[in-house]
Amino acid sequence: MLAGRADGATFDYDAIKRTPNTLLAHRVSWLAQREDKQRAFVEAALKGYFPKGRDIGSKSVLAEISGEISLDRDAVAAFLSSDEGAESVRKPERAARERGVQGVPHFDIAGTVIVGAQRPAVLRQAIIEAVGRLAPKEPSL
Repeated sequence: MLAGRADGATFDYDAIKRTPNTLLAHRVSWLAQREDKQRAFVEAALKGYFPKGRDIGSKSVLAEISGEISLDRDAVAAFLSSDEGAESVRKPERAARERGVQGVPHFDIAGTVIVGAQRPAVLRQAIIEAVGRLAPKEPSL
């Protein structure tokens, strides 16, 4: 697929057999953060899912991916069999839903809500407008 190629990202939608529930992947990301390996885990999970179609909703696949980035595979498997970290992942998800977030990515720039992938110019303009609204006003004479 051409999407993302300019940024070095590969997508093979034919390889993806199902759209997984990513709660478990988010929990492993939470765990990986505690070991200073969150970025490595997220990159490995996304590289496993988009170009290879690995099921990142599967406990065994997530344990495999974890082992590939030097997290203890057995410890991750045990973690996924527990509820540890689940509330830490669900709490911000609930808060976002309560604020009306219905899609990702989602940007809230000082009250200006932007949903979906956007061109950098759109985000830049929202930031400029937010700075204008939030900047201290000069007293008028």
